[in-house]
Amino acid sequence: MKLLYGLAALSLLNSFNTYAQSEGISYSYLTVGNESISYKETATLVPVKSDASVSNLMLNSGGLYDINETFAFSVDALATFSPNSDNEEWTHETFGVYQRNQFEYIHASTHLALHYKLTENFRVIGGTALSLITYKRTGINLNLQDGSVIKGGMQEEKSNEIYLDAGIAYESGKLSESMRYGFKATVGHTIWSETYNTQFDGLDFATDTLRYNLEANVSFKVTEGIHLGAYARYSMLDRGQEGPVEWTGTLVDRESTFAVEFPEGETTNSSVGLMLLWDL
Repeated sequence: MKLLYGLAALSLLNSFNTYAQSEGISYSYLTVGNESISYKETATLVPVKSDASVSNLMLNSGGLYDINETFAFSVDALATFSPNSDNEEWTHETFGVYQRNQFEYIHASTHLALHYKLTENFRVIGGTALSLITYKRTGINLNLQDGSVIKGGMQEEKSNEIYLDAGIAYESGKLSESMRYGFKATVGHTIWSETYNTQFDGLDFATDTLRYNLEANVSFKVTEGIHLGAYARYSMLDRGQEGPVEWTGTLVDRESTFAVEFPEGETTNSSVGLMLLWDL
């Protein structure tokens, strides 16, 4: 009986491999590139807006893998590499420039998606994504409404989020062809989130965020089973305001109670770079 089960499993695996090699579009990939991030934040308790831009190196790896004639799945893992810092400027709607500080952005995420093939090349996709974004600020020197000052050291804000994604994708062909290209468009919404800031110990926010993502790539055959090409990606995060809530802690020189909010924010990310694909 065990021999029969083993032969059946071997037959199924062989059938999958035969399909993937002869019919399906499957590959793994690695990208290296530059991302340009623009971050804007709008507060209401104190009527100020922030504006920051920074560029980082990024790495992205993953793949597209056929299951059968109807389904495929993809996995994508993205991470900021060697983050840079740049100026962030806060502007009060009445008094002008309110604060300047250094700003750093770090992002890591993993995306899992199931592809339903309308045709071999055109797919409807749905899946989930786990995301961690860190905003790090240094050189903070905030003036409160009563005239007291928060002396800056470093402030770190982390957002952990899980998204549900849906969209469309297109794959022109396999790596056996001399040229191939693809594109993907998705929309995602948070189903769980937790954000905390080191400035406000013990206080967590549940953010409501919409995410839009567009990406495209083209590659050319280098040798059998290997392509080299380029990619471009644009994404936007639209985060809603949370709070205000009361928080008791020490910001200046003594413990007090403050009204704290998680401001509305918008993050745009434009990335370009090189792409290596293989199906070996």
